[in-house]
Amino acid sequence: LLSPEKKMGKDLGAAHYVALRDDSDLIAKKIAKAVTDGGEGKSAGATNLLALLKEFADPMVYQQYKAGADDGTLQYGELKQVLAGAIASHFAAYRERVKELEAKPEYVRQVLAEGARKASAVANKTLAEISEKVGLVGRAD
Repeated sequence: LLSPEKKMGKDLGAAHYVALRDDSDLIAKKIAKAVTDGGEGKSAGATNLLALLKEFADPMVYQQYKAGADDGTLQYGELKQVLAGAIASHFAAYRERVKELEAKPEYVRQVLAEGARKASAVANKTLAEISEKVGLVGRAD
């Protein structure tokens, strides 16, 4: 967000990306600080914000802001508010589910243990099949 010419990632620090668990206020702060240009709508920052808007907002909303970028009337403050709201809304159910699961650590441990048992059974079966096919089973040394 702060270095739009670079790939968004954690290497540059928390201000350079929106995390799935960021709350609405933090998302708004990060998007508000995102680099934009002086009004041309053609910079890497503007392109980045519009690409995010295309992914997270309604297509009609995206088209409205894209048209503003194309004709030079794009208002970045407004774009950033709309984008922050769209991203926060998109991940709201995820954040709520995380909170629910954090309140039930024993349930999470049980689900993980059951998943591990199932994965182990599948892996052992696959390993046995492969071992037999490559001749590692039933050989007398």
